[in-house]
Amino acid sequence: MKNNHIVSVGLVTDAKSPYWMAQWSLSNGKRWKKSTKVPVAGGVFRGERLSKPQVKNRALLVAQALAAESLQECEREDNMSVRELFDKMLEGKLGRLSMATYNNARTTYEMFCGWLGKRANEPLRLVTRADIIALAIENSRYWLA
Repeated sequence: MKNNHIVSVGLVTDAKSPYWMAQWSLSNGKRWKKSTKVPVAGGVFRGERLSKPQVKNRALLVAQALAAESLQECEREDNMSVRELFDKMLEGKLGRLSMATYNNARTTYEMFCGWLGKRANEPLRLVTRADIIALAIENSRYWLA
């Protein structure tokens, strides 16, 4: 497993937002841009009045916290099993899709986990492109027979 780390954290302003925007990237190549909710011109942030000179420092602290939070999320995802990921994905689909589409997704996930066997309980990062190709070849033989 690669050891991800924060590569850079910065602040930018956006013409459409009154808040400082945090930008950061991780060593795995993922990049984010998210509002800090700290007003650019100064003012109240979380119940504390900030002067204009204090604002940028506070926004940078918030940006660093957001970057650390995303790093932890990436580490959790790196160690998530195939089954856990599919359960999370199905949970997100429930109520947003028709039941037929939801059931098709559930059936496909169950088939893939069945094909993987015990490996479905291992971290997702251990599933390779070759595994996906092998499953596709196996399924194409079944459907073409």
